[in-house]
Amino acid sequence: MLSLVATLSTVKSPLWTRVLRTLEPEVISKSFESDITWPEGPLFHAGNLYFTDPITALLWKYNPADGKAKQLALNAGGCKKENVAASKLWASAPCDPDQAEPGANGMAVAPGGGALLVAQHGMRRIVKFELTGSPTTGFSVTPSNTVVADAAPGGLKLNYPNDLVVRAVDGSLWFTDPFYGGIKKSRVSEGDQPYTEESSELGYAGVYRVPVGGTPQLMIVGNNASAAPGVLDRPNGISFSPDYKRLYVATCCQGHSKHCPKGHARWTGYEVEGSGDATKLG
Repeated sequence: MLSLVATLSTVKSPLWTRVLRTLEPEVISKSFESDITWPEGPLFHAGNLYFTDPITALLWKYNPADGKAKQLALNAGGCKKENVAASKLWASAPCDPDQAEPGANGMAVAPGGGALLVAQHGMRRIVKFELTGSPTTGFSVTPSNTVVADAAPGGLKLNYPNDLVVRAVDGSLWFTDPFYGGIKKSRVSEGDQPYTEESSELGYAGVYRVPVGGTPQLMIVGNNASAAPGVLDRPNGISFSPDYKRLYVATCCQGHSKHCPKGHARWTGYEVEGSGDATKLG
């Protein structure tokens, strides 16, 4: 997902603070500010703003009504926070100890409203986090290992699921699977550099559809650095039109192609025909 913050800060993000203050005029607590490094995956649900931090692996809930924020999950990417911070592998989770963004990214409310669907960079999959409570009493999140998607057709591991959206007409889940989550800590110090395909088993980025109770279907194959204009090669954010008949996918340009200059961003629209198993892109 395209981040809510344009510039990364390892301590606090003044821009993010200003964004929150447009929602709620009270001053956000300093502890809340200092725990945020790279907010992503914003989701408004039942009056609250939920968001993730791929670097710290935290999942947050912000309540505009009382101006308070709460950490809902410490290992939202599937790798335990203390092990992520220590750059160690978690014995039961094959997370890369050199991964700079081991947390979660995009989120969506599952059909029925009883769970959040969460894109995990660390475990390179999409899982369900159970929601308990109500809009009146407030929701809590229980992380789980209920996997919605973790492999492409053919069985190879997904890259790093980034953003996701549910198509209400048939309950299907659509998500982008770029290379962004694979950036290495050892390369961050080198300065601005592109997120590469080097850690991908697939060798391509893509957009997938997951039918209710089904497995991922590859709907759009991302191209490589020689992609022509209009060809999707670095998918990021994803959304539908209000009538769910058009799919929009964002591309985050990093200078990897002359058609996608560094610092540019573009959106590509696709007509969506049919529903259920008959769904296809026009």
